[in-house]
Amino acid sequence: ALADGVMSKEAQLIGQNAEAIKASGMVDETKIEHETIDLIASTERLVMFLAIGALILGVLLSWLIARSITRPIIELVSDAERLSGGDTSVHFDTARRRDEIGIVSGAVARFRDNVIAQQEAATAFAKEVEAREALKRLYRKTEKWNALLDLMKDEIDRLPERDVIGRIDRMFE
Repeated sequence: ALADGVMSKEAQLIGQNAEAIKASGMVDETKIEHETIDLIASTERLVMFLAIGALILGVLLSWLIARSITRPIIELVSDAERLSGGDTSVHFDTARRRDEIGIVSGAVARFRDNVIAQQEAATAFAKEVEAREALKRLYRKTEKWNALLDLMKDEIDRLPERDVIGRIDRMFE
């Protein structure tokens, strides 16, 4: 009778408690599952926003870096083109940079300085050549005048003295 009466009630009670625990566990499992799904979704959104932010930041930094490289190169090329066109007044501001672009720009600026020095030397040489040519022309004219004066002296020396004095006197009358 113990087995039939008390144990049976206890077994039923244990079964009911087990069902309650099972149902409570299933509710908790469902709740935890929903919370986990929500946490995963919010984490995915956060990762997506961080990835998009990192992409935007990366693009912005890439653009700034590219611009910091291309801008001085464009300026250097422009200055070099002006120099190749004969404009030696170009200043090469990029030569003040402390990177490879500054080194190249400084080399081109030194090339410009050498071109200016060569132009000045060529101008000085041309002036010296012109001065020498003028001196040669003057010397040739002087030689001609000296030859003419020598010829006149010879002619005067051949004339009798009185003819020369008479002619000079007549010139001043």
